[in-house]
Amino acid sequence: MFLKSTEAWQLLSLCTALTVAFLLVVHFTKLKAKVPLFYSWIGAIAIFGGALAFLLPIALNSGFGKDDDGRVLRQLILYTTGGVLGVITLGESHRKNNQEKEKNENDHTRQVYAERRSRYTKAIEQLADEKATIRLGGIYTLVGLVDEWLADESLKPYEQQKEGQVIINNLCAYIRSPFRLAEKRELLESDKEPEAYLGDFDADRSIFSTEQEIRQSIFKEISYRTSREDKIEDIPHISWNYFIFNFRKSPIFYPLDALTLANSNFSGSKFYGNAKFDRTHFIKGADFSSAIFFGTADFSNTRYTGPADFSLSTFKGETIFIQASFKKQGADFSHTKFLGGVNLKNIISAGKINFNSTEFVETLNLDQAVSRSFQFAYALFSCKSPPSSYIFSVQSWGGGKIETKQISTTDGRVFTIPVGCELFDPEPLSAPKPEEDNAE
Repeated sequence: MFLKSTEAWQLLSLCTALTVAFLLVVHFTKLKAKVPLFYSWIGAIAIFGGALAFLLPIALNSGFGKDDDGRVLRQLILYTTGGVLGVITLGESHRKNNQEKEKNENDHTRQVYAERRSRYTKAIEQLADEKATIRLGGIYTLVGLVDEWLADESLKPYEQQKEGQVIINNLCAYIRSPFRLAEKRELLESDKEPEAYLGDFDADRSIFSTEQEIRQSIFKEISYRTSREDKIEDIPHISWNYFIFNFRKSPIFYPLDALTLANSNFSGSKFYGNAKFDRTHFIKGADFSSAIFFGTADFSNTRYTGPADFSLSTFKGETIFIQASFKKQGADFSHTKFLGGVNLKNIISAGKINFNSTEFVETLNLDQAVSRSFQFAYALFSCKSPPSSYIFSVQSWGGGKIETKQISTTDGRVFTIPVGCELFDPEPLSAPKPEEDNAE
C-alpha cells in the first residue's frame, strides 16, 4: 500500500520535529559546551534516520514481525542512514587530518624561518669579526640564505624578494664600509716596500690583499646568480636580477672585470688605483654619477642593457670605453671631468651619448663610434693638447655626423671641436706677485 501524501508529510514533519528538538536541547542546555557541533549533527541525522526507520513501516501498516516487509524497509533505511553517517565521519576525519597536516607544516615552516633568521643574525656578527676567514664564512652564509628564501615556494614572489633584499642590503653595507688601507693601494701592490713607508708594509699588504679577496667574493657571488637576459620574462625568478644593489660611496680598491651586475649604484664611490670593469655586463642600469676614478678606468667591452650614468664624475687617469655597447638609454657623461685621455673608439649605442658641459683636458677618441646622437653642448676642450688629440669621425643611426667648427689659437694651431663647445686652459693663471715698496 502506498503512503498517502498527507501521511507522508506528517511522517516527515514528525521526524524533522524530533531532529530539531534534539538540536535545540543540545544548543540551549549545558550540553552545548560538551558536545561539538559536528557530533550534534551526527546525532540529529541518526535520530532522523532512526525515527524514519521506526515510523515509516507503521505508516505503511507493515508490522515488526520476522516475515513482514517492514523489517526489510527498516534495514534499508538504517543502512542508508549508517552509510550517510559513515561518509560524513570519513569526511570529518579527512578534514581533521588536513588540519593537522597543515598545522604541522605551519609549525615546520615557522621553525625553518626561525632557524634562517638565527643563522642570519650569526652571519651578521661574523661580518664584524677580526678574522678574515670568519668574515668570509659569514658572507657565504648570507648568500646561501638569499638562495633559500628565493627557492621557498611557501612564500609569494614579493615576500621572497623582500626577505632576500634585507640580506642583500647587508652585503652591500659591507662593500660600503670604509677600509683604512684603500688609499694606499698603489703602494701595497708594488713589488717592494716604498721608501719611508709609514707602518708595517708586509703586514699591511697581507691585510690589504685579504680584504680585496673578501670583497671581490661578494661581487663574484652576485655575478654567479645574475642573468644576462635582456627581457624580464626570460629571467628565472631565482636569479638576483630583481634585487637593488646599493654600493653608493663605496671605497673600491680591487678589479671588477668579467662580471654580471644588475641594478648597480656606484654613485659617489671612490675607485683607488686602476678601476677594471672590462667585459662586465651591467643589467638594467649602472649608476657611476659623482664617482672619482684616481687611476686608469677600463670599461672596454662592457655591455649596458639599461641607462649608464657617469654624470658629474671625475676621471683623473686614462678612461677606456673601447667597443662598449649601450642600449637605447645610451650613456650620460654630462658635467664630467676627464683629466686624462678618453678613448671611446668603436663604441655602439642605440641611444644618445651625452657630453654636455663636460671637460676634456687631454684627448678624446671617438673614431668609428656609432650612436643615435652625440651631444656636446657647452663642453670644454683643453687647448694644451695637440689639435690631433680630438677625433670625431663618428656615425649615427641616421647617417649624420657631429657638426664641428674650427678655432685658431694665438700660436697658430687650429682645433676642430663640436659646435657649441669652447677651448679652455686647464691650468689656472698664477697669482700676480705683490709690488715691493721702493719708498725709502
